[in-house]
Amino acid sequence: MYHAVATDPNEATRALSVTPEAFAEQMAVLAELGLNPVTTAELAACWRSGRPLPGRPVLITFDDGYEGVHRHALPALAKHGFPATLFVSTGWIQGPYDTGGGLDTMLDWDQVRE
Repeated sequence: MYHAVATDPNEATRALSVTPEAFAEQMAVLAELGLNPVTTAELAACWRSGRPLPGRPVLITFDDGYEGVHRHALPALAKHGFPATLFVSTGWIQGPYDTGGGLDTMLDWDQVRE
Protein backbone atom coordinates (compact mmCIF):
# COMPACT_ATOMS: atom_id res chain seq x y z
CA MET A 1 0.00 0.00 0.00
CA TYR A 2 1.49 3.25 -1.19
CA HIS A 3 0.50 6.88 -1.09
CA ALA A 4 3.00 9.21 -2.73
CA VAL A 5 5.95 8.37 -5.00
CA ALA A 6 8.04 11.52 -5.08
CA THR A 7 11.58 12.76 -5.41
CA ASP A 8 10.98 15.75 -3.16
CA PRO A 9 7.70 15.34 -1.28
CA ASN A 10 6.35 18.27 0.67
CA GLU A 11 6.20 18.17 4.46
CA ALA A 12 2.57 16.98 4.54
CA THR A 13 3.26 13.87 2.44
CA ARG A 14 6.87 13.09 3.39
CA ALA A 15 5.89 10.39 5.90
CA LEU A 16 3.62 8.79 3.27
CA SER A 17 6.15 8.92 0.45
CA VAL A 18 8.67 6.61 -1.17
CA THR A 19 11.29 7.75 -3.68
CA PRO A 20 10.90 6.73 -7.32
CA GLU A 21 14.16 4.76 -7.06
CA ALA A 22 13.00 2.87 -3.97
CA PHE A 23 9.65 2.10 -5.60
CA ALA A 24 11.36 0.80 -8.77
CA GLU A 25 13.67 -1.36 -6.62
CA GLN A 26 10.71 -2.75 -4.67
CA MET A 27 8.93 -3.70 -7.90
CA ALA A 28 12.12 -5.36 -9.16
CA VAL A 29 12.31 -7.40 -5.94
CA LEU A 30 8.68 -8.51 -6.36
CA ALA A 31 9.52 -9.65 -9.89
CA GLU A 32 12.72 -11.41 -8.80
CA LEU A 33 10.86 -13.25 -6.05
CA GLY A 34 8.26 -14.45 -8.54
CA LEU A 35 5.36 -12.74 -6.81
CA ASN A 36 2.13 -12.46 -8.80
CA PRO A 37 0.42 -9.07 -8.58
CA VAL A 38 -3.35 -9.36 -8.77
CA THR A 39 -6.01 -6.71 -9.22
CA THR A 40 -8.65 -5.93 -6.63
CA ALA A 41 -11.22 -7.35 -9.07
CA GLU A 42 -9.30 -10.66 -9.26
CA LEU A 43 -9.02 -10.76 -5.47
CA ALA A 44 -12.75 -10.12 -5.04
CA ALA A 45 -13.63 -12.74 -7.67
CA CYS A 46 -11.54 -15.34 -5.86
CA TRP A 47 -13.14 -14.49 -2.53
CA ARG A 48 -16.65 -14.67 -4.03
CA SER A 49 -16.11 -17.90 -5.96
CA GLY A 50 -13.85 -19.71 -3.51
CA ARG A 51 -11.33 -20.09 -6.33
CA PRO A 52 -7.76 -19.93 -5.05
CA LEU A 53 -5.53 -16.98 -5.77
CA PRO A 54 -2.46 -17.57 -7.94
CA GLY A 55 0.64 -18.66 -6.10
CA ARG A 56 2.52 -15.93 -4.25
CA PRO A 57 -0.12 -13.20 -4.80
CA VAL A 58 0.47 -9.57 -3.96
CA LEU A 59 -1.89 -6.61 -4.23
CA ILE A 60 -0.29 -3.25 -5.12
CA THR A 61 -2.42 -0.25 -4.18
CA PHE A 62 -2.12 3.53 -4.07
CA ASP A 63 -4.26 5.87 -2.00
CA ASP A 64 -5.27 9.49 -2.59
CA GLY A 65 -4.16 10.16 -6.19
CA TYR A 66 -0.83 11.95 -5.99
CA GLU A 67 0.68 12.87 -9.35
CA GLY A 68 3.88 10.91 -8.72
CA VAL A 69 1.90 7.70 -9.10
CA HIS A 70 1.52 8.52 -12.78
CA ARG A 71 4.96 10.05 -13.30
CA HIS A 72 7.07 7.56 -11.34
CA ALA A 73 5.10 4.44 -10.38
CA LEU A 74 3.30 3.77 -13.66
CA PRO A 75 6.53 3.28 -15.67
CA ALA A 76 7.97 0.95 -13.03
CA LEU A 77 4.76 -1.08 -12.94
CA ALA A 78 4.59 -1.23 -16.74
CA LYS A 79 8.21 -2.41 -16.93
CA HIS A 80 7.21 -5.57 -15.04
CA GLY A 81 3.68 -5.87 -16.43
CA PHE A 82 2.25 -5.36 -12.94
CA PRO A 83 -1.31 -4.24 -12.36
CA ALA A 84 -2.10 -1.92 -9.49
CA THR A 85 -5.19 -0.35 -7.98
CA LEU A 86 -5.52 3.38 -7.44
CA PHE A 87 -7.97 4.64 -4.81
CA VAL A 88 -8.43 8.34 -5.52
CA SER A 89 -10.00 11.05 -3.41
CA THR A 90 -12.18 12.40 -6.19
CA GLY A 91 -12.46 15.90 -4.76
CA TRP A 92 -8.67 16.21 -4.84
CA ILE A 93 -8.27 15.27 -8.53
CA GLN A 94 -7.31 18.25 -10.68
CA GLY A 95 -10.25 19.45 -12.74
CA PRO A 96 -13.57 21.25 -12.52
CA TYR A 97 -14.66 19.57 -9.27
CA ASP A 98 -11.34 19.91 -7.44
CA THR A 99 -12.00 20.94 -3.84
CA GLY A 100 -8.36 21.87 -3.28
CA GLY A 101 -8.00 19.37 -0.44
CA GLY A 102 -4.97 17.53 -1.78
CA LEU A 103 -1.80 17.67 0.27
CA ASP A 104 0.55 17.80 -2.74
CA THR A 105 0.32 17.84 -6.56
CA MET A 106 -2.57 15.59 -7.49
CA LEU A 107 -3.41 13.61 -10.62
CA ASP A 108 -5.79 14.96 -13.23
CA TRP A 109 -8.59 12.83 -14.68
CA ASP A 110 -6.65 11.91 -17.86
CA GLN A 111 -3.81 10.59 -15.69
CA VAL A 112 -6.26 8.61 -13.57
CA ARG A 113 -7.71 6.97 -16.67
CA GLU A 114 -4.26 6.12 -18.00
